[in-house]
Amino acid sequence: GLLIPMWSAIGQVRLKASAVRVRRFGTVVVHFGLVLLLLGHVFSTTLVARGDLGHVVSVTQDVPVIVGSRAYTLDSFEVIPATDDEYDSKVGAGDGYIGLNLKVVDTTSFDQTSMTPGVIRFDDSMMARSEVSRAMTASGVTIAILDAQQASDLMLKMEAGESVDRVRVTIYDLPLNHLVWLGWILMVGGSLVVLTTTPRVGAKEEE
Repeated sequence: GLLIPMWSAIGQVRLKASAVRVRRFGTVVVHFGLVLLLLGHVFSTTLVARGDLGHVVSVTQDVPVIVGSRAYTLDSFEVIPATDDEYDSKVGAGDGYIGLNLKVVDTTSFDQTSMTPGVIRFDDSMMARSEVSRAMTASGVTIAILDAQQASDLMLKMEAGESVDRVRVTIYDLPLNHLVWLGWILMVGGSLVVLTTTPRVGAKEEE
């Protein structure tokens, strides 16, 4: 008659010990995720000199420009007025859009992708907002930015009928930026593990 209660008690002890181990593992995962997030943040922000003019590159339509391990070529321009039927679906805000289509080729693997930095115009506030284009790479993230001044100059030249074959854009290579997302995912996953294995206050009182 004593075997069943004893076996039940042993089973509860094992379950509690297992829950404690799982909870500790979840805590370790949270801490590891935090370390990865901080590393990714440091490498992609603190160690990148945002004000360095070396990040400003003139991309041309005929000659690829090498930045890091990628070659950038100006493929085409995209001008979308607010009166365009597809403006809301493509842009969705502002009073006009002008952007670039850049062809990007990895000089090592020769993989090809595209980037589309642009600027949205807001007539009421006389302001413009840059639409940053991002591309994931094996080493992190590359972002391309067309600033408002370049967009304004480009628009004036196009309206004057001038031929434009080069535009200055700002390109940043953010190494290990994907560690930010990986760290964040691990922190969320680890936190869920800790929460689901932590006994509730009511359950402790019942015991």
